[in-house]
Amino acid sequence: MGNIIQYSFYRDVVVHVSKRQVEDFSFERQKLSSRISMANTLSLMQNKIVMELSGWYQFPLVQGIYDVGAMCSVSMGLVWRTNIKGLSFAVKYEDVFDTYRMKVSTDVSGQKYAFKNNVDERCLSINVKYNFNGYKGKNKETSTDDRLGL
Repeated sequence: MGNIIQYSFYRDVVVHVSKRQVEDFSFERQKLSSRISMANTLSLMQNKIVMELSGWYQFPLVQGIYDVGAMCSVSMGLVWRTNIKGLSFAVKYEDVFDTYRMKVSTDVSGQKYAFKNNVDERCLSINVKYNFNGYKGKNKETSTDDRLGL
């Protein structure tokens, strides 16, 4: 029997630098930012049922003349491996809390702009998967460049 719980945690630290000249307007900006992500897998009933929970958080950053606000998302899923060899069912829900909304602002020559991305990124997917047991693909010969005269 394998691991019952698997957990992974990642953290990236990045310095975003933007330096450009656009017509008569130039700028040079930098900001320390980071992204944290995690993934958890819980296996139950001898790997017959697998639950997954993952998520990430992006700290504010700069992108050109824009200040991009913090963003985050959480996803969860469930996989059921049936008693029929090779057959499994999966359900996955992306952006569970509807938090993946980008907020952008800028101040160019005293004019302030603010944008918000109101695109709904939530998604529910249902998958049925069957692996044909005993199927073996044909062995393919590796191609060479002999036919090209090289």
